[in-house]
Amino acid sequence: MVPFYAIVPASGWVPFTLAITNAVWLLCGQLAHDILAGTQACCLEGALTRAEPKRLRYTLWHGPGRLGHTGRRWLLRLDRRWMGARLLAAACHRLPALPRAA
Repeated sequence: MVPFYAIVPASGWVPFTLAITNAVWLLCGQLAHDILAGTQACCLEGALTRAEPKRLRYTLWHGPGRLGHTGRRWLLRLDRRWMGARLLAAACHRLPALPRAA
C-alpha cells in the first residue's frame, strides 16, 4: 500500500517544496472531496446526488446571500428569486434528520 504522502496528482504539480506540506495539502483536498460526497449522498436528492462538483458549485455554493447575526444566532439570508435557494434550504432541513454517529 502506498502512503498518502507519496500520492502525486495526475498533473504532477504540487504547490510546496517540502513533502510534508504537500502531504497536508493533498489530505485537505481529499477531506474536501469526502465532505462533498457525503453531503451529496445524505442531503441532496434527484440529479444533484450524481452531479459533478462544478455543477454543485454553480448551483448551490455560489449563490447570492448575506451572512448576518442577531444575538447569538448566525443567519444566512438567501435571495428568494435565486433558483438554488429552495434546494439549499431543503438540504439544510434534512441535516437534523440524519442519524447521529456512534
